Amino acid sequence: MKWSRQAGEYLKKEIKSCTHALISVVFTFSFLILNFNSYAAADNFAKQKAAKITIAPARKTLRVGEKFVYGVYWMGINVGEGMLEVKELTTINGREAYHIIAIARSNDFLSAFYKVEDVINSYIDKEGMYSLKFEKYQREGRYKSDEVVLFDQEAHKGHYESLLNKTKKTFDIPPKVHDIPSAFYYFRTMDVKPNSKVVLDVNSDEKNWKATMNVKGTRELEVLRKGVYKVFEVEPAAPFKGVISKRSKAWIYFTADEDRVPVLIKIRIPFGFVTGVLEKTE
Repeated sequence: MKWSRQAGEYLKKEIKSCTHALISVVFTFSFLILNFNSYAAADNFAKQKAAKITIAPARKTLRVGEKFVYGVYWMGINVGEGMLEVKELTTINGREAYHIIAIARSNDFLSAFYKVEDVINSYIDKEGMYSLKFEKYQREGRYKSDEVVLFDQEAHKGHYESLLNKTKKTFDIPPKVHDIPSAFYYFRTMDVKPNSKVVLDVNSDEKNWKATMNVKGTRELEVLRKGVYKVFEVEPAAPFKGVISKRSKAWIYFTADEDRVPVLIKIRIPFGFVTGVLEKTE
C-alpha cells in the first residue's frame, strides 16, 4: 500500500490517542470527539440497526481474571492490538484494590514506521472504585515515559514521579478522583439509561478534568464473524492532553447486560476510522 507522507505523519500523531482509546478508554476511550448513524461502520467490522433494548442493572464488582483482547484496525488494515485485564486483588496503602493492566502494541506493519508498546497499571479501590495508584510505561516511536502517580484520597493530594528523570510533583485532587482506566471501569459498574450522561472527575497529566460519558441509544450490533450483541452507545467527551483531537470523534459500544463488555471502540479521524474490535474474552 502506498502511503503519502502527510497521511503517515498524521497517523503517527493520532496513534497515541487511538491506542489510549483501547486502554481505557477508555474515554476515548471522546478518547477523541453527529450521530453514529451518519457514519457507516467499516464493512470488515460491524453493522448495526436500531432496536428496543433495556439496559440491565450493572454488576457492582469487577471480575478478577476478566480479560479483553482487541484487534486495532485503520481503514480495514490491522495495525496492532490492545488488551484490558483485571489482573488480581492486591493491597495499596492498606486498601484492597483491583489491579488493572492495559496494554497497547503495534504490529509489524505499523512498527515499521511507528512502534507502540504501552503498558498501564491502575489500582482501583475495591470499595470506593476510585484510583489509588497509576503507572504508565510508554514506548511510542522515539518517545519514552515511565511514571507513577499515588493518589492520597484522604488528604486529596496526588504525588507524581517520573522514573526516568526523577521529577516529582504534588498537586491537589478532588474527592474520589479517577485515573483514565479507573474511570472506565467505574463507569461499567454504574446503572445508566439512554439519553443521559455521567460526569466524572479524572486526573490525567497531573491535572484534574471533568469527563463526560454521554449515553446515547441502544441497538443490535453485528460484529462480523463474532455475532450480534445488544449494546448501548456512549460518546465520551474529555479534554485530556493527547486524547482528544478537535477533528476527531469516538464511540464506545457496551453490552446492555450486567457485564457491560466494551465490544467495539470506533474513532473517526481526518484520514478515516480507527476501530478496536473485541476479538477474545476470558
